[in-house]
Amino acid sequence: MKAWITAYVLLASFALLPTLFAQAQAILEFNGLRLPARVQEYPISAEMGELALKDRIKAMGYTYREKRGYYFVEKVVRPEIGQNEPLDYLMKVDKSGTKKEPACKVYIATGKPGIITFDNLSKEEASTRNAALAGTAAIGAAAVLSGMDTHVEDQKYLKEIADQEELVKQEQRRLNDLMKDQEYMEKKIKDLQKDLDDNAKEQERQRKKLEEERTKLDTKKASRVVEGLKKN
Repeated sequence: MKAWITAYVLLASFALLPTLFAQAQAILEFNGLRLPARVQEYPISAEMGELALKDRIKAMGYTYREKRGYYFVEKVVRPEIGQNEPLDYLMKVDKSGTKKEPACKVYIATGKPGIITFDNLSKEEASTRNAALAGTAAIGAAAVLSGMDTHVEDQKYLKEIADQEELVKQEQRRLNDLMKDQEYMEKKIKDLQKDLDDNAKEQERQRKKLEEERTKLDTKKASRVVEGLKKN
């Protein structure tokens, strides 16, 4: 029994490997800076990834500034993960998949307040800051990425709902088109039926007229025979 429990725990651990070890160290380049970062890939489009990231920032209780696809969150303090000193966060979402199999990578870099800036930096200032960043780590970034899973699942769910709603709309449009076709065909049948009824009435009138003219013809023929007999 103990061996079975151990095996189960090991299998469960391996099942979690894609999530637990999907993160990696990276460098996020911005404004001349080379920022140590963490990166994780998610099986959603970049557009959905940005929505998930925005939700993650909101859930953390912060707001962001955006510039050219970069999200900047200032003076973040997160005592729940042991980050008691304020840090600035820089985040970026990049497309990494295909149209058939969408995926995106979320990068998060952190630094002491004032290191990361949206202001233009001279080459000398960027070089000085990069020297200070060398060998540092993106403190707190891993925890932010780990907390993305719920928001990623929310976006996948919303996408599935939106896709299904679009399919429902498409099927409704097809049904509406078929109903319009039916209405058109029923009107056409009704018009044809009226034409048939009119044709039948016209045939009856024509039949009577034909009989009248035929009777007249027979009468004229008969009168000619009678006159011939009288002459004889």
